Amino acid sequence: MRTAPLALALCLATTSTLAQPAPPALCGHALRLGPNNALTGARTGPVTLATGAVAFESVTLANGAAVIARVSRDEAPVEAVVLTCAGGTAPSLAWRGSTTWRGEDVGDRTRDEVLTVDLAGQRALVVARRSESPRLCAVGSSIVEASRVDPATATLTRVAALDPLALTALTATPGARVEAAPAAPAAYAPRNVVTSSGEARALFDRNPATVWTPAAHGFVTLTLPSAALRVRSLDLAPAPTTPRALTVLIEPGPLRFDVDLPATPLRPGQVWRVTLPTPAGARCVSLMARGATPDAALAELSLRTDLDDGPAGLATLARSLDGPDGDAAAALLADVGAAGVDALAAAIPQLGATGARRALRALASSRSPAALAVLVA
Repeated sequence: MRTAPLALALCLATTSTLAQPAPPALCGHALRLGPNNALTGARTGPVTLATGAVAFESVTLANGAAVIARVSRDEAPVEAVVLTCAGGTAPSLAWRGSTTWRGEDVGDRTRDEVLTVDLAGQRALVVARRSESPRLCAVGSSIVEASRVDPATATLTRVAALDPLALTALTATPGARVEAAPAAPAAYAPRNVVTSSGEARALFDRNPATVWTPAAHGFVTLTLPSAALRVRSLDLAPAPTTPRALTVLIEPGPLRFDVDLPATPLRPGQVWRVTLPTPAGARCVSLMARGATPDAALAELSLRTDLDDGPAGLATLARSLDGPDGDAAAALLADVGAAGVDALAAAIPQLGATGARRALRALASSRSPAALAVLVA
């Protein structure tokens, strides 16, 4: 009777080992995955992988080849190992590291991962470090550094910033229109703004002398309070060296719009207005400079939303109070002032029970005299 648990454990262990896939050969040399996830066949010695499910990827590179072993537990990445070779030499261990998120605060964590990318027209293997902040809308965590794996020497060399758009299957939606427009303050002022480089405040200080300077593939991300607030366009006040190739990324959706600013100069008091094909509900909007030069700069950025459409836009936002972002939409309308309060009051008879409660709560929490007048009426 005492042998039954031991026999069952041995059976499960054997089954777990047999369930793992066989690693591919590398430069004609066999690799083997044995008990306890021990990977053998490298001239640098055996590598005992972390406990978990193992998946192998074979990669042919410009000057050699590689095998990537990725370990996961409960479908979450745990560890990655890179073996490389060139010219028929025996495989060598080039990199091994944890691929789990590191850090205590969600939103500020980092992790490493192994990627196959195109560098200068050649297929390359890189070890990249991702960061949860700053976040690129519709893409996710950003890559803050990357190193290229040399299969011949099994070493890593730091490379320039990777293009995050090249790492996603998200394609551009056509129809965004660029035209000159009079500069005017937008009704909505973003409160939560982060950038991958440069100073974000320069974009919203209404001072054309201060500029945001994105690095290559640099971006700025604006978080909006509610996806019920629809973005209609972006106004861009250029600097003398503003990059012409820009990408607008929006979520939910996700949506991507690639635009090229005209080479013709603007008249004094004008901005470039990038109008979306249709208004897009947005919780997150990013503007990215595609392949910006070191001296690239942008003076001002503003979002045109439903709030810029006057009473009609406010009424549209008020009608969304029954939806999933209704609480945030109600709070936003209450912050607008008398016009927002009027929109909330006018919408209450047409709203469902949930929307009406949200409207009344927003009015009650507002410090506007107009809200008080509506509540006591």
